[in-house]
Amino acid sequence: MSHHNIVKDFGLVAAAGVWGVIHKATQGRAYRDPDYATRRKAATNAGLLWGAYHFATGDAVELQIENFIKTAQPDERTLMVLDFEDNRPSNMSPQQAVEFLRQLEARLGRRGAIYSGNRLKESLAALGPQDRAYVTSHRLWLCQYGPTPRLPTGFENWWLWQYTGDGIGPLPHNVPGIVAGKAASTSTPSTARSTSSPRAGRERGALPAAERCTDRIVLRHDLSPAGAGEVRSFRRRRGRRRVLGAEAAARLRRRGAARLGEARNDRTLIVSVIGCGLLGAAFGALTASGPIMMIVAAAFYGLIGLLLGAPISFVINMTRHVGRR
Repeated sequence: MSHHNIVKDFGLVAAAGVWGVIHKATQGRAYRDPDYATRRKAATNAGLLWGAYHFATGDAVELQIENFIKTAQPDERTLMVLDFEDNRPSNMSPQQAVEFLRQLEARLGRRGAIYSGNRLKESLAALGPQDRAYVTSHRLWLCQYGPTPRLPTGFENWWLWQYTGDGIGPLPHNVPGIVAGKAASTSTPSTARSTSSPRAGRERGALPAAERCTDRIVLRHDLSPAGAGEVRSFRRRRGRRRVLGAEAAARLRRRGAARLGEARNDRTLIVSVIGCGLLGAAFGALTASGPIMMIVAAAFYGLIGLLLGAPISFVINMTRHVGRR
Protein backbone atom coordinates (compact mmCIF):
# COMPACT_ATOMS: atom_id res chain seq x y z
CA MET A 1 0.00 0.00 0.00
CA SER A 2 0.98 3.66 -0.13
CA HIS A 3 -0.32 7.11 0.73
CA HIS A 4 -3.01 6.63 -1.95
CA ASN A 5 -4.75 4.22 0.42
CA ILE A 6 -7.06 5.61 3.08
CA VAL A 7 -6.54 3.67 6.30
CA LYS A 8 -9.39 3.90 8.79
CA ASP A 9 -8.39 1.29 11.35
CA PHE A 10 -5.46 -1.14 11.32
CA GLY A 11 -7.20 -2.89 14.20
CA LEU A 12 -9.95 -3.98 11.80
CA VAL A 13 -7.30 -5.08 9.33
CA ALA A 14 -5.64 -7.31 11.94
CA ALA A 15 -9.00 -8.60 13.22
CA ALA A 16 -9.83 -9.77 9.68
CA GLY A 17 -6.87 -12.16 9.82
CA VAL A 18 -4.35 -10.07 7.89
CA TRP A 19 -0.79 -10.89 8.96
CA GLY A 20 1.04 -7.76 7.87
CA VAL A 21 1.46 -4.79 5.56
CA ILE A 22 4.11 -3.83 3.02
CA HIS A 23 4.07 -0.08 2.56
CA LYS A 24 5.76 2.11 0.00
CA ALA A 25 8.68 3.92 1.59
CA THR A 26 10.51 5.57 -1.29
CA GLN A 27 10.83 6.09 -5.03
CA GLY A 28 14.05 6.93 -6.83
CA ARG A 29 16.68 9.01 -5.10
CA ALA A 30 14.50 11.51 -3.26
CA TYR A 31 10.79 10.75 -2.99
CA ARG A 32 9.47 9.57 0.40
CA ASP A 33 5.94 8.40 1.07
CA PRO A 34 4.48 10.93 3.54
CA ASP A 35 2.38 8.33 5.40
CA TYR A 36 5.04 5.67 5.86
CA ALA A 37 6.23 6.49 9.38
CA THR A 38 2.84 7.16 10.99
CA ARG A 39 1.25 4.08 9.43
CA ARG A 40 4.14 1.89 10.51
CA LYS A 41 3.54 2.82 14.14
CA ALA A 42 -0.22 2.28 13.83
CA ALA A 43 0.16 -1.06 12.06
CA THR A 44 2.70 -2.50 14.47
CA ASN A 45 0.62 -1.29 17.43
CA ALA A 46 -2.23 -3.32 15.95
CA GLY A 47 0.02 -6.40 15.92
CA LEU A 48 0.69 -6.44 12.18
CA LEU A 49 4.02 -7.35 10.61
CA TRP A 50 5.67 -4.52 8.69
CA GLY A 51 7.51 -4.29 5.40
CA ALA A 52 8.77 -1.50 3.13
CA TYR A 53 9.22 -1.34 -0.63
CA HIS A 54 11.25 0.95 -2.88
CA PHE A 55 9.93 1.82 -6.34
CA ALA A 56 12.93 1.61 -8.65
CA THR A 57 14.05 4.30 -11.10
CA GLY A 58 17.13 4.84 -13.23
CA ASP A 59 18.74 7.16 -10.66
CA ALA A 60 22.14 6.33 -9.18
CA VAL A 61 21.83 3.16 -7.08
CA GLU A 62 23.77 4.58 -4.13
CA LEU A 63 21.33 7.49 -3.85
CA GLN A 64 18.31 5.18 -4.08
CA ILE A 65 19.69 2.85 -1.41
CA GLU A 66 20.44 5.77 0.89
CA ASN A 67 16.94 7.15 0.43
CA PHE A 68 15.37 3.73 1.04
CA ILE A 69 17.35 2.85 4.17
CA LYS A 70 17.04 6.30 5.69
CA THR A 71 13.27 6.44 5.16
CA ALA A 72 12.37 2.81 5.88
CA GLN A 73 14.35 2.73 9.15
CA PRO A 74 14.39 -1.09 9.10
CA ASP A 75 14.84 -3.22 12.19
CA GLU A 76 15.68 -6.93 12.11
CA ARG A 77 12.03 -7.83 11.36
CA THR A 78 11.31 -5.28 8.62
CA LEU A 79 10.81 -6.83 5.20
CA MET A 80 12.70 -4.80 2.56
CA VAL A 81 11.57 -5.13 -1.05
CA LEU A 82 12.84 -3.82 -4.38
CA ASP A 83 9.88 -2.98 -6.63
CA PHE A 84 11.44 -3.71 -10.04
CA GLU A 85 8.90 -2.90 -12.73
CA ASP A 86 8.38 -0.92 -15.91
CA ASN A 87 8.80 2.81 -15.33
CA ARG A 88 8.92 4.52 -18.72
CA PRO A 89 10.27 7.88 -17.61
CA SER A 90 13.23 6.27 -15.80
CA ASN A 91 13.68 2.50 -15.91
CA MET A 92 16.12 0.78 -13.56
CA SER A 93 18.39 -1.48 -15.63
CA PRO A 94 18.85 -5.16 -14.65
CA GLN A 95 22.47 -4.36 -13.78
CA GLN A 96 21.29 -1.58 -11.46
CA ALA A 97 18.82 -4.00 -9.88
CA VAL A 98 21.67 -6.42 -9.07
CA GLU A 99 23.71 -3.59 -7.59
CA PHE A 100 20.72 -2.42 -5.55
CA LEU A 101 20.16 -5.89 -4.10
CA ARG A 102 23.87 -6.29 -3.30
CA GLN A 103 24.07 -2.91 -1.57
CA LEU A 104 20.84 -3.62 0.30
CA GLU A 105 22.24 -6.91 1.56
CA ALA A 106 25.48 -5.23 2.61
CA ARG A 107 23.63 -2.53 4.55
CA LEU A 108 21.12 -4.88 6.21
CA GLY A 109 23.31 -7.93 6.78
CA ARG A 110 20.56 -10.02 5.14
CA ARG A 111 18.88 -10.28 1.77
CA GLY A 112 15.77 -8.40 0.80
CA ALA A 113 13.06 -9.54 -1.62
CA ILE A 114 12.24 -8.55 -5.19
CA TYR A 115 8.82 -7.67 -6.59
CA SER A 116 8.47 -8.03 -10.36
CA GLY A 117 6.72 -9.65 -13.29
CA ASN A 118 7.42 -9.09 -16.97
CA ARG A 119 10.29 -6.69 -16.23
CA LEU A 120 12.29 -9.44 -14.58
CA LYS A 121 11.27 -12.08 -17.11
CA GLU A 122 12.40 -9.93 -20.00
CA SER A 123 15.66 -8.62 -18.51
CA LEU A 124 17.30 -11.56 -16.74
CA ALA A 125 18.92 -12.67 -19.99
CA ALA A 126 20.89 -9.41 -20.06
CA LEU A 127 22.79 -10.48 -16.92
CA GLY A 128 25.82 -12.71 -16.66
CA PRO A 129 25.56 -16.15 -15.02
CA GLN A 130 26.76 -14.95 -11.60
CA ASP A 131 24.41 -11.99 -11.48
CA ARG A 132 21.46 -14.14 -12.63
CA ALA A 133 22.21 -16.68 -9.93
CA TYR A 134 22.36 -13.91 -7.34
CA VAL A 135 19.00 -12.42 -8.36
CA THR A 136 17.25 -15.80 -8.47
CA SER A 137 18.48 -16.59 -4.96
CA HIS A 138 16.15 -13.90 -3.59
CA ARG A 139 12.54 -14.30 -2.50
CA LEU A 140 10.31 -13.50 -5.46
CA TRP A 141 7.12 -11.54 -5.11
CA LEU A 142 5.61 -12.44 -8.48
CA CYS A 143 3.25 -10.07 -10.27
CA GLN A 144 1.22 -12.01 -12.82
CA TYR A 145 -2.52 -12.05 -13.37
CA GLY A 146 -3.89 -15.44 -14.30
CA PRO A 147 -4.57 -18.93 -12.97
CA THR A 148 -1.04 -20.32 -13.46
CA PRO A 149 2.17 -18.64 -12.32
CA ARG A 150 4.88 -18.29 -14.94
CA LEU A 151 8.20 -17.86 -13.18
CA PRO A 152 11.16 -15.92 -14.55
CA THR A 153 13.90 -18.29 -15.71
CA GLY A 154 16.00 -19.49 -12.80
CA PHE A 155 13.41 -19.15 -10.04
CA GLU A 156 12.20 -22.41 -8.55
CA ASN A 157 9.11 -20.91 -6.91
CA TRP A 158 7.40 -17.67 -5.94
CA TRP A 159 7.29 -16.39 -2.38
CA LEU A 160 4.30 -14.10 -2.84
CA TRP A 161 2.09 -14.21 -5.92
CA GLN A 162 -0.13 -11.36 -7.06
CA TYR A 163 -2.46 -13.32 -9.29
CA THR A 164 -5.56 -11.12 -9.47
CA GLY A 165 -6.50 -7.48 -9.72
CA ASP A 166 -8.31 -4.76 -11.69
CA GLY A 167 -11.55 -6.73 -11.53
CA ILE A 168 -9.85 -9.88 -12.83
CA GLY A 169 -9.84 -12.82 -10.44
CA PRO A 170 -11.83 -14.22 -7.51
CA LEU A 171 -13.33 -12.39 -4.55
CA PRO A 172 -12.94 -10.93 -1.97
CA HIS A 173 -11.96 -7.53 -3.29
CA ASN A 174 -11.66 -5.48 -0.10
CA VAL A 175 -9.86 -5.28 3.23
CA PRO A 176 -11.73 -4.26 6.39
CA GLY A 177 -10.36 -1.03 7.80
CA ILE A 178 -8.89 0.20 4.51
CA VAL A 179 -10.75 2.09 1.81
CA ALA A 180 -9.80 3.36 -1.59
CA GLY A 181 -7.95 6.58 -2.18
CA LYS A 182 -8.80 9.18 -4.82
CA ALA A 183 -7.66 6.93 -7.66
CA ALA A 184 -8.96 3.67 -6.28
CA SER A 185 -10.27 0.81 -8.27
CA THR A 186 -10.61 -2.92 -7.80
CA SER A 187 -8.59 -5.38 -5.80
CA THR A 188 -6.89 -8.77 -5.45
CA PRO A 189 -6.21 -11.79 -3.26
CA SER A 190 -2.94 -13.61 -2.57
CA THR A 191 -1.98 -17.11 -1.60
CA ALA A 192 1.36 -16.24 -0.09
CA ARG A 193 2.19 -16.16 3.59
CA SER A 194 2.51 -12.53 4.32
CA THR A 195 1.41 -9.06 3.76
CA SER A 196 0.66 -6.42 1.20
CA SER A 197 2.17 -5.47 -2.09
CA PRO A 198 3.64 -2.46 -3.85
CA ARG A 199 2.43 -0.83 -6.95
CA ALA A 200 1.98 -3.41 -9.61
CA GLY A 201 4.08 -2.52 -12.65
CA ARG A 202 2.52 -2.52 -16.09
CA GLU A 203 3.22 -5.90 -17.61
CA ARG A 204 3.80 -5.40 -21.34
CA GLY A 205 5.69 -6.95 -24.16
CA ALA A 206 4.98 -10.35 -25.65
CA LEU A 207 3.30 -11.72 -22.54
CA PRO A 208 -0.41 -12.62 -22.81
CA ALA A 209 -2.92 -10.35 -21.12
CA ALA A 210 -3.47 -12.81 -18.27
CA GLU A 211 0.17 -12.39 -17.29
CA ARG A 212 0.12 -8.60 -17.19
CA CYS A 213 -0.15 -6.32 -14.23
CA THR A 214 -1.19 -2.71 -14.40
CA ASP A 215 -0.44 0.69 -12.98
CA ARG A 216 -1.95 -0.06 -9.62
CA ILE A 217 -0.93 -0.14 -6.05
CA VAL A 218 -2.09 -3.50 -4.75
CA LEU A 219 -2.63 -4.34 -1.12
CA ARG A 220 -2.48 -8.07 -0.63
CA HIS A 221 -3.14 -9.95 2.53
CA ASP A 222 -3.25 -13.59 3.58
CA LEU A 223 -6.31 -14.08 5.75
CA SER A 224 -5.51 -17.61 6.86
CA PRO A 225 -2.70 -20.15 6.75
CA ALA A 226 -4.67 -21.90 4.03
CA GLY A 227 -4.16 -18.86 1.86
CA ALA A 228 -7.52 -17.11 1.57
CA GLY A 229 -6.64 -13.52 0.82
CA GLU A 230 -8.08 -10.06 0.37
CA VAL A 231 -6.60 -7.29 -1.68
CA ARG A 232 -7.29 -3.67 -2.45
CA SER A 233 -5.74 -2.00 -5.50
CA PHE A 234 -5.15 1.61 -6.37
CA ARG A 235 -4.05 3.52 -9.42
CA ARG A 236 -0.54 4.89 -9.34
CA ARG A 237 -0.27 8.66 -9.60
CA ARG A 238 3.12 9.28 -8.00
CA GLY A 239 6.28 10.15 -9.91
CA ARG A 240 6.69 11.74 -13.30
CA ARG A 241 3.74 9.95 -14.79
CA ARG A 242 0.12 10.36 -13.70
CA VAL A 243 -2.56 7.80 -14.32
CA LEU A 244 -5.99 9.45 -14.29
CA GLY A 245 -9.10 7.88 -12.87
CA ALA A 246 -11.95 7.20 -15.27
CA GLU A 247 -13.97 10.25 -14.20
CA ALA A 248 -11.00 12.61 -14.43
CA ALA A 249 -9.99 11.16 -17.80
CA ALA A 250 -13.53 11.61 -19.13
CA ARG A 251 -13.53 15.19 -17.86
CA LEU A 252 -10.24 15.84 -19.61
CA ARG A 253 -11.51 14.33 -22.85
CA ARG A 254 -14.65 16.49 -22.74
CA ARG A 255 -12.57 19.59 -22.11
CA GLY A 256 -10.25 18.71 -24.98
CA ALA A 257 -13.17 18.01 -27.28
CA ALA A 258 -14.73 21.37 -26.41
CA ARG A 259 -11.48 23.20 -27.14
CA LEU A 260 -11.08 21.31 -30.39
CA GLY A 261 -14.63 22.22 -31.37
CA GLU A 262 -13.95 25.90 -30.67
CA ALA A 263 -10.81 25.79 -32.78
CA ARG A 264 -12.72 24.18 -35.64
CA ASN A 265 -15.46 26.81 -35.43
CA ASP A 266 -12.88 29.60 -35.57
CA ARG A 267 -11.18 28.00 -38.54
CA THR A 268 -14.49 27.60 -40.36
CA LEU A 269 -15.34 31.27 -39.76
CA ILE A 270 -11.99 32.49 -41.12
CA VAL A 271 -12.17 30.25 -44.20
CA SER A 272 -15.81 31.21 -44.90
CA VAL A 273 -15.26 34.95 -44.59
CA ILE A 274 -12.09 35.00 -46.69
CA GLY A 275 -13.48 32.55 -49.22
CA CYS A 276 -16.74 34.45 -49.69
CA GLY A 277 -14.85 37.73 -49.94
CA LEU A 278 -12.56 36.39 -52.66
CA LEU A 279 -15.45 34.84 -54.56
CA GLY A 280 -17.40 38.12 -54.40
CA ALA A 281 -14.39 40.10 -55.60
CA ALA A 282 -13.82 37.65 -58.46
CA PHE A 283 -17.49 37.81 -59.46
CA GLY A 284 -17.45 41.61 -59.48
CA ALA A 285 -14.26 41.77 -61.52
CA LEU A 286 -15.55 39.30 -64.12
CA THR A 287 -18.96 40.91 -64.59
CA ALA A 288 -17.85 44.57 -64.79
CA SER A 289 -16.58 46.35 -67.89
CA GLY A 290 -13.61 48.67 -67.82
CA PRO A 291 -10.77 48.83 -65.29
CA ILE A 292 -12.40 51.31 -62.94
CA MET A 293 -15.72 49.47 -62.88
CA MET A 294 -13.89 46.16 -62.33
CA ILE A 295 -12.18 47.58 -59.23
CA VAL A 296 -15.42 49.09 -57.90
CA ALA A 297 -17.41 45.90 -58.58
CA ALA A 298 -14.71 43.68 -57.05
CA ALA A 299 -14.64 45.83 -53.89
CA PHE A 300 -18.45 45.94 -53.65
CA TYR A 301 -19.07 42.23 -54.18
CA GLY A 302 -16.03 41.34 -52.09
CA LEU A 303 -17.53 43.31 -49.16
CA ILE A 304 -20.84 41.53 -49.60
CA GLY A 305 -18.94 38.21 -49.61
CA LEU A 306 -17.19 39.11 -46.38
CA LEU A 307 -20.52 39.97 -44.74
CA LEU A 308 -22.08 36.69 -45.93
CA GLY A 309 -19.12 34.62 -44.71
CA ALA A 310 -20.06 34.84 -41.01
CA PRO A 311 -23.64 33.47 -41.30
CA ILE A 312 -22.47 30.78 -43.72
CA SER A 313 -19.86 29.72 -41.16
CA PHE A 314 -22.56 29.62 -38.47
CA VAL A 315 -24.77 27.36 -40.59
CA ILE A 316 -21.86 25.01 -41.32
CA ASN A 317 -20.93 24.74 -37.63
CA MET A 318 -24.54 24.11 -36.58
CA THR A 319 -24.93 21.42 -39.23
CA ARG A 320 -21.74 19.76 -38.02
CA HIS A 321 -22.91 19.89 -34.40
CA VAL A 322 -26.32 18.40 -35.21
CA GLY A 323 -24.67 15.68 -37.27
CA ARG A 324 -22.44 14.69 -34.32
CA ARG A 325 -25.44 14.40 -32.01
